[in-house]
Amino acid sequence: MNVLQNLLENNEYPIIFVGSGISKRYLENFPKWEELLKEYWDLLEDESNFYSYLSKLSTNIQKQNPGLPKNKITYLTNIKAAQKIEIQFKELFYDEIIKVPNLDIQTAYQNDISPFKQSIAERFKSYDIKEGLQPEIELFKQFIRKAQIIVTTNYDTFIEDLYNDEYDGQISTYVGHRGFFDQTEGWAELFKIHGSVEDPNSIVITEDDYDLYDKKSILISAKIIAALVNSPIIFLGYSLTDVNVQNMISDFASQLPKEDSRKSAQRIIVVEREERQESIVEQQVSDHNFGWHYTLLKTDNFKKLYEELIQVNQGLSPYHVRKYHQVIKKLVVDKGKNGALDAVLLSPQELDAIEDKIDAGKPIVLALGDKAHIYKMPNATSYMLDYVFGKQEIMTDVALRYVASEPSNSRIPFARYVQDIDVDKVDITTKEKERILQRIENHGSLEDMRKSINKYYQQEYDEISQIVKEGFERSKEIDIVVYNINNFKDMKDLEHYVKSNIKNYFSKSTSNERTSLRRLAAAYDLKLNGDLKK
Repeated sequence: MNVLQNLLENNEYPIIFVGSGISKRYLENFPKWEELLKEYWDLLEDESNFYSYLSKLSTNIQKQNPGLPKNKITYLTNIKAAQKIEIQFKELFYDEIIKVPNLDIQTAYQNDISPFKQSIAERFKSYDIKEGLQPEIELFKQFIRKAQIIVTTNYDTFIEDLYNDEYDGQISTYVGHRGFFDQTEGWAELFKIHGSVEDPNSIVITEDDYDLYDKKSILISAKIIAALVNSPIIFLGYSLTDVNVQNMISDFASQLPKEDSRKSAQRIIVVEREERQESIVEQQVSDHNFGWHYTLLKTDNFKKLYEELIQVNQGLSPYHVRKYHQVIKKLVVDKGKNGALDAVLLSPQELDAIEDKIDAGKPIVLALGDKAHIYKMPNATSYMLDYVFGKQEIMTDVALRYVASEPSNSRIPFARYVQDIDVDKVDITTKEKERILQRIENHGSLEDMRKSINKYYQQEYDEISQIVKEGFERSKEIDIVVYNINNFKDMKDLEHYVKSNIKNYFSKSTSNERTSLRRLAAAYDLKLNGDLKK
């Protein structure tokens, strides 16, 4: 079974790496790396010949690194040349010899924008598609919409423009390393790891840029390897002599489980253009120097390649998988925080039963709804422990119903639930909303809460430890802490005091102590979240 047949049989959406070869194949006047550097060298009006400079640079690198492979010498030559060009380009820009579209000297200086990278961004912002390739490009569009994740080193917007063209959804795009820090969905996402024309300073082209990129490249590997367990990786538009692609393949190959080399080779697929090759020639490659096992596909018939690859179909496109992920997340997490989640429809036991049915191959219909009022009202202790310790085990609407049910004169922390929502839009009764709004008006000010303290307890202190040393009875001690809450500089001490008192005493406190503990939790809540406005 060849690698494409295996991919279709496993029916897994792939991770796709897209290199400059794809833009060069489909876009007019798209330069190679060396050609781009020459364009900018010619703008510098440097007296030395560009290729003479590259030759000297290459010779020096070779002398300093005997035995270094030719492709790595070329790579180092290019990034060092780019470093020199950026420095000289910047000088000429600030001397007003070179002008950059949509960038003036003041803006460049104040926002620390590289004129060289801004110019590159302007260079690649617009593009023209080559004539006669539309049928193939249409298939390429269908193919990238079957990608679980797309990673590209290209600066231009061709991929996202094509993906989003006449489609009911858009790919999520992350530039640089930002997306690798974010908690993303892992579906229908584009990572532009060498930057984008949309953010000129993100562009990776100079020696300094690549040094920084290399330090953070582990983030890329970690993100992709997590998905690689099931999804194969397909490299398109790259040459195997490209140092960047060599490094990426080495990173991924080194993290794969120890297995038969043929199985490992099925996980990493490299497509290399071979001019006038109409068939798809497959070759399994094992490079023990690098620790690689991968499948090499050589072809110039990309139309045929895409026709094979787009047959992968899991019933939903990666975009729609992401959409459903987001809907469920919004229902369970975001809507819960905003007080709009009405029900938890499945218990953990029910989930286990459903998982067993799925494993048994039985058809499953899972309904998500927001109208079945299935909840358990918390008591004072469970509510206080959940809120103060940030457990978030109680859904927002349930918590607000509890708050509304409490006597209007009793203080209770609730600012976090209402700070960023419109109470009128929360799915609770009108009477409950009125009680919440009244509570905001009565208990939404920290200063008013301080003033409510018994005047005999309104004594000034700078530290909690000073108050504790006085040996007051607990309710008095707590009230004095509340009165001085704005005087304490160490928020860690305050947090520890609040949490330890709520945990240790709230469930077994006397009536007076419980009133003081409620006030303490409410004051601490307003201290953290700010006063409330109706």
